[in-house]
Amino acid sequence: MDYETFCKVVTKLKSLDAESENYIDALPYDIGAFIADNTFSNTKGLQVDLLMAEVFGPMLEDVCWFLYEFNEKQHTVGDVNISVEGRDYEITNLESYLDYTKTELFNTNGDCK
Repeated sequence: MDYETFCKVVTKLKSLDAESENYIDALPYDIGAFIADNTFSNTKGLQVDLLMAEVFGPMLEDVCWFLYEFNEKQHTVGDVNISVEGRDYEITNLESYLDYTKTELFNTNGDCK
């Protein structure tokens, strides 16, 4: 996958995840819990996991951290979120994450390392 495609996919996935979270958060707890944790939803989640593993390959863990664990609203300025061989990256938003990936996950020609 080239860097431009990576950016488009990660941007869309992050947007869709935020939309889903906002929807679930707006529901009463019992209904939200039912929608988020049932056989249908769990199966769809496993399908997405399988596809993401194939699409992102060795970048999967890094991408999943950003999509599902990083929370821009809970970020504290000055936190070092990622450290690679002595280089520290503070991820504050989508743009800073994509800048980090361009440096660490892609060659200068835009192909995945």
